[in-house]
Amino acid sequence: MTKKLFLVLLAAVLLFAGVAQAQTQTNDLPEPGMLPDSPFYFLKSWSEGIGTFFTFGDVAKTERFSHLAEVRLSEAKALVEKGKQDIAEKAVLRYQDQLEAALTKAAEAKAKGLDTDEVLAKVAEATLKHQEVLAEVYEKVPEQAKETIQRAMEVGMRGHEEALQAISGKKREEVMEKVEEKRQEVEQKFEGLRKKGIPVPRIRVQPEIEQPKEQKNIEPVSKDESEMAKTALVTFFDYLSKNEFEKALSLFSLDDPTNSWEGLESFSLPEERNNKAKVLENYCKATGTCLKAKVLEVKKATDDEYNLVVQFLNKDSSIYVFGPCCGATEETMPSKDKFDYKVKKINNTFKVLTAPLYRP
Repeated sequence: MTKKLFLVLLAAVLLFAGVAQAQTQTNDLPEPGMLPDSPFYFLKSWSEGIGTFFTFGDVAKTERFSHLAEVRLSEAKALVEKGKQDIAEKAVLRYQDQLEAALTKAAEAKAKGLDTDEVLAKVAEATLKHQEVLAEVYEKVPEQAKETIQRAMEVGMRGHEEALQAISGKKREEVMEKVEEKRQEVEQKFEGLRKKGIPVPRIRVQPEIEQPKEQKNIEPVSKDESEMAKTALVTFFDYLSKNEFEKALSLFSLDDPTNSWEGLESFSLPEERNNKAKVLENYCKATGTCLKAKVLEVKKATDDEYNLVVQFLNKDSSIYVFGPCCGATEETMPSKDKFDYKVKKINNTFKVLTAPLYRP
């Protein structure tokens, strides 16, 4: 009996997995299928987990998580239409998680030198369309849920911008041209929503990146080098923000003379200091500064070392501001939101040399 039940459940799981892959597009989103208000929704979750487990490679995983993010958004839209806004809010939170998982996998793939242009183009286009759906959901959810939807819109817009930034060469120009057509279309709809007081973000084809100032003895970086250095830093801080300290350690230089472990180790017990991943973990927990990063500028300092200007993002996607501390005032210790970091190419692998921010 138990064996038969297992086989029935397995067949159901595989059936749902097949349906998830074969769904048609409606309103630029996949059909939602079974919704989270169903008592059998766990079967859909199982099938998705199995599908993800048997998806191999960072590029394929990026596409997989991007698809699942769209399914979550489609579920949220359907739930709102059914009047189940509280469950819809949870679906939007899962949309954020799976979109961020897609961006993380894309960064890992790019750091390995894999071709991510096609999948990032899909992410860039999809996240632009998502803004329209999220704005529609925002209009229909109760007041207490609106903040969640607004954060999802900010995460989606950040995903759109990060995907565009990471696409290289001719492909980026093609995607930018295609996205511009959609941007104008969505912006027209958004104008009406803004008049209703809905805080939809402005959709930019390119993120607002500060133009680097001229500096002597600093060589501009080629596009490929710039992307590799930038991706290494973004991925390093992404790992830290997700408490994946062993992975972060692989992108952090341990033996470079410019890198001191003493400050980081001061937050660990003596017996923990040989475990560098644990040292990073303790430091991040103590300072609270191991946040997602956004690179504004990259310059080549030497043949293998790169200077980057970085901003950090709070959990709500707002820009982290390092304000006065320890009795200082704004006059003696002005607030700042841009920070200098170094990345070095060591044995053909890009590694971060600068430690996370120290905040007493």
